[in-house]
Amino acid sequence: MRTVVRGRRARVRALRACALGLAALAVPAVAQDPAAANPAERSVVEAGRVEGGWVDGPARFHQARQVLVGPRADDVWRDEPGMLWLLPGTELLADRALGDGDAQIHARLELGGDPRGAAALRLGDGVFGWDGAAGRPFVEGGPFGPLTLLDLPGSQPLLGRPFDVDVSRHGDALVVALDGVTLHESSFAGPLGRVGLRAQRSELGVGALSLRGALGTVRAPVAERLRVPTLDADLSGSLTIERSRGPHTHVFGNPASTALRLFVDTVAVEVVEEPGSQGTRTSLVGVRDVVGSPARRVPIVLPDDLSGAVPDRVALARPFFDGTWPEFSDTYTHPIVLGFASDRARRTNGLLLAASVTSKVPSDELRWEAHELPASLAGREHALAGDIWQATCCDRLVLAFVDGFPGSSSAGDLVLALASPDELARGGDALVRVRLLVDPVPGPDGLELRLEEQLDPGRVTGPGPGRPPCSDCRVSLVATLDGGPGRPPEDVTFTLRLDELVARGEAFDAELPLVDLAHDDARRVVVDREPGQYLGHPTTLLLPDGHTLLCVYPQGHGRGALVMKRSDDGGLTWSERLPLPESFATSQEVPTIHRLVDRDGTARLVLFSGLFPIRRALSLDEGRTWSELEPVGAWGGIVAMASVAPLRDGRSLALFHDDGRFASAHGVPSRFSVYATTSDDGGVTWSAPRVIASDPSAQLCEPGLVRSPDGARLAVLLRENSRAYHAFVIFSDDEGETWTAPRELPAALTGDRHVAAYAPDGRLLISFRDTLPGSPTWGDWVAWIGEFDDLVRGTAGAYRVRLGDNLVQADCGYAGVEVLPDGTFVATTYGHWTEGESPYVVSVRFTMSELDARLAAQRHR
Repeated sequence: MRTVVRGRRARVRALRACALGLAALAVPAVAQDPAAANPAERSVVEAGRVEGGWVDGPARFHQARQVLVGPRADDVWRDEPGMLWLLPGTELLADRALGDGDAQIHARLELGGDPRGAAALRLGDGVFGWDGAAGRPFVEGGPFGPLTLLDLPGSQPLLGRPFDVDVSRHGDALVVALDGVTLHESSFAGPLGRVGLRAQRSELGVGALSLRGALGTVRAPVAERLRVPTLDADLSGSLTIERSRGPHTHVFGNPASTALRLFVDTVAVEVVEEPGSQGTRTSLVGVRDVVGSPARRVPIVLPDDLSGAVPDRVALARPFFDGTWPEFSDTYTHPIVLGFASDRARRTNGLLLAASVTSKVPSDELRWEAHELPASLAGREHALAGDIWQATCCDRLVLAFVDGFPGSSSAGDLVLALASPDELARGGDALVRVRLLVDPVPGPDGLELRLEEQLDPGRVTGPGPGRPPCSDCRVSLVATLDGGPGRPPEDVTFTLRLDELVARGEAFDAELPLVDLAHDDARRVVVDREPGQYLGHPTTLLLPDGHTLLCVYPQGHGRGALVMKRSDDGGLTWSERLPLPESFATSQEVPTIHRLVDRDGTARLVLFSGLFPIRRALSLDEGRTWSELEPVGAWGGIVAMASVAPLRDGRSLALFHDDGRFASAHGVPSRFSVYATTSDDGGVTWSAPRVIASDPSAQLCEPGLVRSPDGARLAVLLRENSRAYHAFVIFSDDEGETWTAPRELPAALTGDRHVAAYAPDGRLLISFRDTLPGSPTWGDWVAWIGEFDDLVRGTAGAYRVRLGDNLVQADCGYAGVEVLPDGTFVATTYGHWTEGESPYVVSVRFTMSELDARLAAQRHR
């Protein structure tokens, strides 16, 4: 959750959050054009149409000519005459970067109709932004210097009208102007960098965006994000591992070339280094040695956007080709050779080389094309199954390598990827990846890999039309690692069931059936509603009597004076607002409420309010009276305590997150981390927090804890705040003492603030705010139905339920979920449920059998 607080410090925090949000625009490689020493012009957007850049929507990257869009244009923008409207969460990226010297940026913009909307213009590492919540523009970072709030010219608001933004530099003087009026001046002499625009919490209209100055080209951001699931093999149920020490086999001969036997021809790719006046030049040469003829050596020319790559050893694969030329055509349209090369210079993700033939006559030339590897295959030590290879019986290419993509959660680890050769040759992505080893240590000759296919019994031919898929398709990977001081190298053999991994990869992004309760008014109960007052982020608690419910929430977005209500009939009706201690009006964040029992059997209700410091209030009479809010220690955090659970030794475990700002009195923004703290006296005192989950690339927060049905394992679902990944999960088998590394969950669980509860039949329901790009319920309040084992296996689950149709952005879904003794779920949250009204708090009532009946009826229709 992004906290919005009042006052000058609050505005600074809100604006900083807006600026940090723009940091998600990954900076690709920039090639400075030598001719750009003279000023040049570039129109990124002209008359509302993209001319020189890319649009990255909330959906996955899909390349279409010069513009990257989602599966549907309305995922990314909407068109009006002369104006391109970027939808919330969408980024416009220029295909040029500004270098040294004089420069000018001009933009014709219009903010959407949401008064709380936010948008930003990015210039390198700096941001010029507008935040409707604060009501003022600001600059921060890069060429603009420290965070500075700016005053608007005159009294005319920006909202609802076009306005002009000009950023210019003459000499060292950098000036930011709005509608011709200077707002900010600073001094900056270095390269200005990549230019981009981002719509934050509302739409952003772009009529024009142009650049003038020393322009350098920027690679298209096809591979700026990792969009392929990475599964953990140790949880997949489809992996066996054997370790052995002693003599081992060197897989590769000449590290600069790997040969592949094709029909009667030999095809190879060599990495050639040629000395010259400008230093050593590295290039690729394709070699074809036709039997009885001299070898032909043909340079492989890389496209301009890959010209800076320095290719390393090439591994080759022969997908789907068994030496039989097709009879129905003189042209073989599928790639018959694929090559994989890492980039020593790390200017690209590496190279994918695809070779095809123009005729069925074997002596004709091969035609080579080169692409950048997708992020999912970026790395080093790429290995295929030896010198003569076919695709597996699952019709998938199997590739092992050391993950080298900086934005990957498995960077530096040994991974195995499954992909379609045809998709890769067309610039597509892998299907699924499996992490095999964390941070492997290479052997004395480097990290040597060998793949061996093991087909099911009786299957002796490769895949092809009309051939049934195998039921037991396995592949073995042998990795030679350093055995340690004074010990021989170690061979580690992994044997994987590819058919199971393919199924898991396909299920990871599967679209589940949807049951829609959003407009079933008979199931909805209004908990609280106040005209003109924002009511949000509730938490509920069901007392042991099975019918008394408490609901607490702030008057404001994520902060404000707390309100508490009580229901004595299982949520059918609610009391007036209850009297609360004075300190409850000073809450700075989302409240949470829990019932804890100490070792002596004394039960307490504990209410938490976060940021610095985290405070708690106690009630010994089931919420009728409360103590004042008091600090739990000299530390703080966000959404505290998001989850609390009793441990087997009588202690209580509580989880929350922080982004560096509130962990201490002098915190500074940093990466999100998830913290754990314990209490052994029923919530009165708490231990110093410790980090249990963090990731170098993902932003993990808002932990939602659930215990397995047998009680042996804890799982914590985590929101991913950079929006580059799905949600994550971690596990503990020792009551929270140690935790597994974070791994992604299936797409169906992508969202914010997961809250879990079990139905009487043992099935698991998880409530959250849907943030899955391209989802039909994006921004709505949803529930996922499945089993705990789905979380462990990484499978998609059974189906989903839309509980609320939120009308404004993704501003809903912080929910309390309670299960009454008769199996009725009472799920409570806030949202924009009525057009033109402020958010208010509602609950939705249902049973699992009612959901099942709805689903069965839909399938019958």
